[in-house]
Amino acid sequence: MPSTASRFPNIQIYEGSSYTDKTLEAATPLGTAFTALGTTSGDYAYIGSNTRFDMVIFDLNAASSVTSVAWEYYDGTAWVQFAPLSGSLRYADDGQDNELVDYDFSGDGVELFPSNIMPDWSTTTVNSVSRYWVRVSGTVTSVVTAYSIKIRPVTYYASSKDVFDMIQLGEITGTSDFTENTIPTKLAVEQFIQEAQGEIDFQTQKSWRPTFVTGEYHDWNLNGVKLENPSPSKVLKLQIWTGSTWATKTQGRRSDYFFVPTTGMIHFSRFFIMPASLHAPMWRWGGGEFKMPIKVEYLAGKEVDSDNRQGPMVHAITKWLAAANVLRNLDFGLYTDLETNWNPTNTDSTMPQFKEATEDNTPMYFNLTNGDAIIGKAGLPTFEEQPIGNWKFVNRTFNIELELYSNKNRQALYNVMQEIRRLAYSKRHSSDDYQRVQFQQFNELPEGKTNMWHGTIRMQLTNNAIYVG
Repeated sequence: MPSTASRFPNIQIYEGSSYTDKTLEAATPLGTAFTALGTTSGDYAYIGSNTRFDMVIFDLNAASSVTSVAWEYYDGTAWVQFAPLSGSLRYADDGQDNELVDYDFSGDGVELFPSNIMPDWSTTTVNSVSRYWVRVSGTVTSVVTAYSIKIRPVTYYASSKDVFDMIQLGEITGTSDFTENTIPTKLAVEQFIQEAQGEIDFQTQKSWRPTFVTGEYHDWNLNGVKLENPSPSKVLKLQIWTGSTWATKTQGRRSDYFFVPTTGMIHFSRFFIMPASLHAPMWRWGGGEFKMPIKVEYLAGKEVDSDNRQGPMVHAITKWLAAANVLRNLDFGLYTDLETNWNPTNTDSTMPQFKEATEDNTPMYFNLTNGDAIIGKAGLPTFEEQPIGNWKFVNRTFNIELELYSNKNRQALYNVMQEIRRLAYSKRHSSDDYQRVQFQQFNELPEGKTNMWHGTIRMQLTNNAIYVG
């Protein structure tokens, strides 16, 4: 099953001048309720995870009215306030269905913040714990207590490590996962996984992760209403239009309504007198103002970990789709190796200037008075693929070309060439990104400028026996 991040985050509650670790309590839905937000100015609830997340789900014990709610994330330098997306999804209770409101801790609820609105989200340490943290504060009228706080990791169906292990990069690199220094980066691989998750949800019209549904309307039916999502899991709010406002009803068999997750049905425990226009005949009830008078907010989606029938397949497809994007990534990643592993003693104790011809918004000029220069660019053909046997495995080859320039002397040009050749041979079977780096040829070219020496190198980057299914 997927090695995804925990659905339950690390919770640190800051009250006054000290932290209280509520991680265990937050991960125990049927346990003891704990303080989530205090009433003192400067109190915070810190919610953190070892991976990025885009949803927080609150299961409250004692609700409150929280105004001036502020959400913040850490950008690597400071805490930065941001605007979650729940405000663009919820509708107000005053009858104006186009009015937007934020989650205010007045009941069980959800806050959404896709990571693309926090592109520089970085880890930091809170109460000696390093995580991706968000924190929330506000003006609290009474203490908010919660039974649990749950999150939705951005990589819910599979992790970057799952993709890393599937491609079997550990045997080549000696590491266990993508990082911010690999090509592609861990963040890029997580984006590939998110794209795969979206494609699966779209194609199947189902979800194996929490999904927030709001503003779903139904007509009154004495026998109950069936929710539209095929996998509803929890009703957060049900309201009925009274003729002047949306009245929030209480859940429970001894209250107003109850929910049956296995059938997706909401049944009414009480009979509600639905108002109608005094001037309208009875047969016209339900039209106009009182058409679709029931409004529901709920969570939907199966759990990829617990769905024994379809969960493993969803997990596998996610890995395959993300891995295919990783393997199609044509960022050669060789120039970082050149810069990192260059031995300047072979080239008059200086390091050449490195340029990549495919870099966006990078001016193609360099100062030759400062020494040698190397320009990297895609070769021809850039990418070749040769199927093996039944076409489930392929050999992939990337061709690159390096242009060498020196204003010192001819020997300096050959010294640069020899250093590149040394690096290529040193990484033939131990490259972080490719199974083999092969030096193919060097050509010295005539140069029309005085005191300038110019040459080209052809190289191949090879990965063999890649599974494509």
